[in-house]
Amino acid sequence: MNTINEIIEILQAYQRNEEIEWESSRGIWEITTTPLWNFGMVRYRIKPQPYEYWLVSYPDNLGDNDQKFNIKPDKSLVYDGAIVRHMREVME
Repeated sequence: MNTINEIIEILQAYQRNEEIEWESSRGIWEITTTPLWNFGMVRYRIKPQPYEYWLVSYPDNLGDNDQKFNIKPDKSLVYDGAIVRHMREVME
């Protein structure tokens, strides 16, 4: 069952047109477009978004890498030779 704070967050997310999921009796989360809002019998959640980040690697002369996790890097702060990777979590 959802807590009061979760219910408030879920309803606000629904109002912002975010996707809402409900947990079926099999324990599978399914998207609902017309929720019945039966919080006493059904668990709801805001559909999780994949985690997304950038990895910038700065190789040095010794063959070691200095890696930094951050949000999208500013191109003016990334020097030549850096390897920039945009990564996103896979959700199945």
